[in-house]
Amino acid sequence: MNNNLNMRLSLIGAAMLAMVVSSCHREDYFYENDNPPQFIWSGHTNQNAPAYLADTIKIKHQQTYEFICSDVHVQEPVLAVSDTIGDFEYEFGNGMLKIEAQSEGTVQGTFTATDIYGKSSELFFTITAFFNVKPVAKGKVELVKNLDDCEIEIDLNQSFDGDAKQGGCIEKYEYKITSPSDIIYNVVTPLSKISYIFKENGIATIEFRVCDNDGEWSEWETAYIKV
Repeated sequence: MNNNLNMRLSLIGAAMLAMVVSSCHREDYFYENDNPPQFIWSGHTNQNAPAYLADTIKIKHQQTYEFICSDVHVQEPVLAVSDTIGDFEYEFGNGMLKIEAQSEGTVQGTFTATDIYGKSSELFFTITAFFNVKPVAKGKVELVKNLDDCEIEIDLNQSFDGDAKQGGCIEKYEYKITSPSDIIYNVVTPLSKISYIFKENGIATIEFRVCDNDGEWSEWETAYIKV
């Protein structure tokens, strides 16, 4: 009786051991044949280092970077940002990583995608954050004679903000018009084009500058016109 019981217990133990061994082999097989997620930046990189993103951004302006993450498993890879340096905030989802620098300097980090077997792929980013780039005033002055023979038009439509790609824009235009007899007319306006009629003939001096949405003014530019 005891011999039969011992034999049965031995058979059960052997079966359980076989199941464990078989399970380990299956796990090893799937793990060994698993590939890490495909994880790449969508643009913003160079061909020699496709996993590395380098850019410049304006502080307090959220910049979006697109990425592609794909995997063969039903469960999507787990995304995480680590090894961060610098003062910035971030969020990710729907194929986009959004970064907003809070102060000037360099921010960087590692962006990781990990699959259900713990295999991962990494992307890296290094971004230089700046406060502001001054605007540039560009304009032309013409004698138009629409309402009067001494009427001029000043057009500053070619002016631009140095950080327009990061959300910068021109908000104000300042015009300083000096007549041939040194009478000065000065105005600050949101209009990029104005007209002015002189009351006398001669050489007039036109000075102008522009202001961006950070409150910073460009350098003065000067033009002369004969009226």
